[in-house]
Formats: sequence, structure tokens, C-alpha cells
Amino acid sequence: MLAGMTAFLRSPRYPRPPVLTGLTLAREERGAAIVERALVLPLLLALLMGMLVYGQYFLLAHSVQQAANDAPQALLTALEAQGEIGHARISVREAVEAANDALLEMLGVDVAAFRRVSFSALLAIGYRAGFADGLEELFRSGKPVRLASQIVTRDGDAIDVTLTIAEVRGPFASDGAVVLVTQRPA
Repeated sequence: MLAGMTAFLRSPRYPRPPVLTGLTLAREERGAAIVERALVLPLLLALLMGMLVYGQYFLLAHSVQQAANDAPQALLTALEAQGEIGHARISVREAVEAANDALLEMLGVDVAAFRRVSFSALLAIGYRAGFADGLEELFRSGKPVRLASQIVTRDGDAIDVTLTIAEVRGPFASDGAVVLVTQRPA
């Protein structure tokens, strides 16, 4: 049976289609190629230009974001170099997360004793309520708050200070605050 099938496929009654030469291709498909080029080429060029412009936008946005991130770090470096201004980073619940050496020296404590202490516990009793109100106002309005206060050292002495509190914003909500502590002249 297979022999009969192959004979049928090879029979001269069913000739093969003619081989197309370059001339016949050019003549028969010339119009289709021009139409394809006219439609596809502008689309590809627009896509390429869109990718280039989008890439430039992201480069610019990244540069601006990087510059904005460098500014607070430069400010903290300047505060450290100045040496007389203490600062602490506190959480939303007033827990001290970090403090600089100037503040630790002002209080007479080391880093281990200072971490996770409520910042209002460092203030004289009469100033704690004012600090809590100022912090609440800061988180409600987003505007920095400046307060006259007294901070208590490890020896029990009260130092007159000015507290400046600024909010630290995260992508979705407040991440806490930074408290600048400067001594007031007696």
C-alpha cells in the first residue's frame, strides 16, 4: 500500500509549482513591501523615540531624587562639624532612635543608656506637657515647632535649651521627628 502512495505523489499528472525567481517576487510582492514599510517604519521609530525620552525622564527624576536625599545628610554633617548643636531622632512614640555626640555630652550619658528612652523623660517635669503638645501639633500640621525647655543631665542639673522639632516623613506616613537641642545663655 505504501508503494502505491509514493507512486501517486511522484506521478507526472501533478506537476510541482514553478520556482519563483527574484524577478517574479519583485513583481508580485513589491506593492505589499512598500505598504508594510510605510506602516511599520513610523511605528518602530515612534516606539524607539518613546523609549529614549522615557529613559531620559527617569534619569532626570533619579538625579533630582538623589540631590534631595543628599541635602539632609549634608545638613547633619554640618551640624556635627559645628559641634554645639545636639540632635536626636525620635520615633512617633517619642522613643529616641539615634543621637549625636554633642547631645550625649550635654547630658553626660553614653549611647547605650540613651537609646529607646522617651525623649520627654529627659526634660524637666514642668516642660514635658509642652513638649508632648508641640509634638502633637507637629504631626497634625507638619510645620516645625520651636520650644523653650529645660533638659536634665545625668547629674540632675537642668540646662536651659531651645528645642526645634521637625517631622521625618516616610512614603506613606510620618516616621518620627528630629529634635535639635541648643543651649540658651543663662
